[in-house]
Amino acid sequence: MISVVSNNELDKLSYVTKYVSGKEIMSGETGKGLLWKDSGKYVPILDFSSINNEGNMKYL
Repeated sequence: MISVVSNNELDKLSYVTKYVSGKEIMSGETGKGLLWKDSGKYVPILDFSSINNEGNMKYL
């Protein structure tokens, strides 16, 4: 699980997903953080649903 939250509105954030070996799987930019009313925090959305490969991955 990856958690990125802020008390203030977030700008877009760049990210890279790689196998532990260093081979890049995907990269992109989050959408602007949206307010999650239940927590009072701003949360960006990252969609990893297109990754269908198994393996050990890291998110940068």
